[in-house]
Amino acid sequence: MRKNQQFQKGIPSCGLYSILSICFMVLLLSMNCSLGDEIEPRVIYTVSFNADGGTPAPSKQEIAKGDKVSEPSAITRTGYTFDGWYKETAFINKWNFTGDTVTNNITLHAKWNPLPAYTVDFDSDGGSTAPAQQTVYQNDKVTEPSAMTKTGYTFEGWYKENTFTNQWDFQINVVSGNITLYAKWKPLDIFTVIFYANGGNPVPTQQTIMENGKVTAPSVMTKTGYTFEGWYREATLSDKWDFATDTVTANTTLYARWNGNPYIITYDANGGSGSMTVSNLIYGTPQKLNENTFTRVGYIFMGWATSSTGDVIYTDQQEVNDLGSTAGITVPLYAVWKEAVEIVPGTSVANKLTWLQSNSASNTIYIIEVNSNEDLSPQTLSYSNKTNITIRLTGIDTIRVINLSSNGSMFTVKSGVILVLDSNITLKGRSGNNAPLVYVDSGSNLIMKNGTNIIDNTVNNSEAGGVRVNGGTFIMDGGIISGGGGVSLGAGGQGVAVWNADGKFIMNDGTISGNSGGVYVNRGTFTMNGGTISGNRATFDGGGVYIENNATFAMDGGTIKGNSAGRNGGGVYIVLSVFTKTGGSMIYGYSVTDTVNNNAVKSSTGTVYSNAGHAICAAITGGSIKMRKENTAGLNQNLSCDTRSSFSLTYSGDWDYHP
Repeated sequence: MRKNQQFQKGIPSCGLYSILSICFMVLLLSMNCSLGDEIEPRVIYTVSFNADGGTPAPSKQEIAKGDKVSEPSAITRTGYTFDGWYKETAFINKWNFTGDTVTNNITLHAKWNPLPAYTVDFDSDGGSTAPAQQTVYQNDKVTEPSAMTKTGYTFEGWYKENTFTNQWDFQINVVSGNITLYAKWKPLDIFTVIFYANGGNPVPTQQTIMENGKVTAPSVMTKTGYTFEGWYREATLSDKWDFATDTVTANTTLYARWNGNPYIITYDANGGSGSMTVSNLIYGTPQKLNENTFTRVGYIFMGWATSSTGDVIYTDQQEVNDLGSTAGITVPLYAVWKEAVEIVPGTSVANKLTWLQSNSASNTIYIIEVNSNEDLSPQTLSYSNKTNITIRLTGIDTIRVINLSSNGSMFTVKSGVILVLDSNITLKGRSGNNAPLVYVDSGSNLIMKNGTNIIDNTVNNSEAGGVRVNGGTFIMDGGIISGGGGVSLGAGGQGVAVWNADGKFIMNDGTISGNSGGVYVNRGTFTMNGGTISGNRATFDGGGVYIENNATFAMDGGTIKGNSAGRNGGGVYIVLSVFTKTGGSMIYGYSVTDTVNNNAVKSSTGTVYSNAGHAICAAITGGSIKMRKENTAGLNQNLSCDTRSSFSLTYSGDWDYHP
């Protein structure tokens, strides 16, 4: 304890004071430094940017002393590339935004390196308003020129070379040197526009039109009985051509559409009594006249005339299509009357025909009543120096069958005679006959009504089995012709055969079925307004209808179905002749599923042949040039062809194949 006291005593008081003073001063200095840092003001400098024409010009930045500058967004300047920001206008020291800090107010200067400028020339190669030369900086895009035109061509773009290998893309390609761009032009095609007037006059001449050009609307045409409705792209007349907007892109045929004019038929009793409603008809559309309901005591109705004193022009319920050509016109028809007919006396058909040889008179109707089935040898209906003799065969109470008892034609109808199979009559032929069952000679007529039949006559020569029209007229208003057969390739075996230029067959109704060939026409005329030709089989050509040698087949109605041929034309075969199909007619084509209705070209064992015209086959000669309709030619589908030329076919309509 003494030692400690001594030690304490040994330290001078001034020394202790000095030590304490030093410590205090150190503490004070330390405190002064901390207080000074907290209250010293923060230094802020302004950083400006001289963009030297670049855009967008950066805004000024306020930066604290010692902090870094935020690098501005990229700027651009036409014709230059940006080389950075520099501390001075001499562009010596480039500012480093990741390392340099701000120590005073500064201005940073944009440095620009000029780009090379190149010329872009345009070779328009005759295009209208050739583009002006452009000056484009390196790596810039060319401004696409305005559209050009060149008569007879379409523009296909600009190319880098005149060989037109690489097309210039104005959205992607950039300039790297002086260049010339070359216009590429594609020549426009030249097309022919043909007008199918469909009976109108004058027929417009064909036009030559450049691709994408417009057709000049033809002058106004006229057609008796029709009003012109417009031009259409196809024969089916469904897509109308608009001359104001439609353009030509291929060889084109335009089809005239005609609408039949409406007209009215009135009926005059002309001495008879009763009333009849009018008929509202359309020109060109087959429609039947109203059934006569007028009566006149002591007279029979003969038909209709166009004047009160005229002769019969139209039969009762005849199908007509052209009585009134002017729209809205009224056409009067007058009943034609004849004193009551005479019933032929006798006990048999043969006996009654013998009576007529001695007692017939011109302009008289004779009714032969058939009271029972009977046999009849071949008969010639000819009455010297007498004309307009009508013989009506009528079965009494029920169907009466007249059987042919020996070879020959049951009836040979001569000039001036009209044979009418009126009702309840069946004419039945023979097997191995040498003549048609009914022979219609020049100047004579055969009329067949409903409820009558011509059946089962097969021949062993070139004659037809059922009816041969040798120059007169056969009007089939009903009934059935079936079972006709023969051995001839051409004319034989048909249900009906028409020979000679003045031979006419008019089928308004009825059925021709089950014959070895339905209808054959050589030089004559076949008009089909109704009825059905079905179920006939030809060994070679034309199961339903065969026409040749400058013949004419006009089909305005009716149906051809279920026929077959072994070589060509299951339904219809045409050689060196004229064929037209209009109105509500129907010719079926081949169908795997429709075995009842389809016409077909097939072998006797059922093998179906292709490309032979199941519905229709047309040829100049026996196979030299053919056009075909394999598929069904439906209602109101118009078709035509003329094969009379020795070198070519003319046609219209939707054929499945034509040369």
